[in-house]
Amino acid sequence: NGAGYTSNTGDITEVSAGAGITGGGTSGSVTVNVDYAGTDNYVLGAFDDLGTQIDTESQINYSDPQNNVKRGNVSDLPFTNVSNNNQLTNGAGYITASSLPTIYTPDIWQVDDVSNCNSNRLLVFDTVNIVNGTTGTNGSAATAGMVRIASAGTYEITYSVNIKARSGISTRQAVVCNINADGVKVPGSSNTTYLRLAGTNQGGFTAMFNTSYVTVDANTDIALRIFWLDGNTKSLDIYQANGIQNTVSIRRIT
Repeated sequence: NGAGYTSNTGDITEVSAGAGITGGGTSGSVTVNVDYAGTDNYVLGAFDDLGTQIDTESQINYSDPQNNVKRGNVSDLPFTNVSNNNQLTNGAGYITASSLPTIYTPDIWQVDDVSNCNSNRLLVFDTVNIVNGTTGTNGSAATAGMVRIASAGTYEITYSVNIKARSGISTRQAVVCNINADGVKVPGSSNTTYLRLAGTNQGGFTAMFNTSYVTVDANTDIALRIFWLDGNTKSLDIYQANGIQNTVSIRRIT
């Protein structure tokens, strides 16, 4: 032996598997392997750095398509990086505070009661909104009783009108309501009913309602129209049933 060299001799009595390793033994042919399973696997056996953001230059192991283990940087992962506010840095397809869509609330107008409605007519909107939402309607239409939509767009229009047959009427009436936009019927806005008779157990009461959608230009005048389909008696009342107001709701969608 050379000067200063100390030789330690003796038999190995045990091979122990530490954290992240499995196997070992005290005799015979001893094998150890990387531990991939359980709470003592080699990943969970590493230093606990939870809660710390992983640097893009940190390295990870992976198995490539040829089943070879390699290492690479976190920045090599094939994902789009994110910046502050969790927004994609490529600027495509996400919503920012400045590009949030506008959500409009409906403007709701009252429809006036009519005693002895006996001809095809426009049902008059009240001069004041029940609900003044953010849709942008007003009472400055060219024809009194109509409502003007200020801005071009697509709108949802819902009406609800209570009607009843007048006393002494014994002929059933086929009644129609629809929405007109600048004098043109809005497709899908019609509601048709046979008015129940007052002098029988039918009671004479019914309601007409519908929801339709229309795309209009700016300053379009909206009307609610009632008319009869046949030549039967034209006589009914438009009234508030149990204090429930007759309304037309106009809500801008786009």
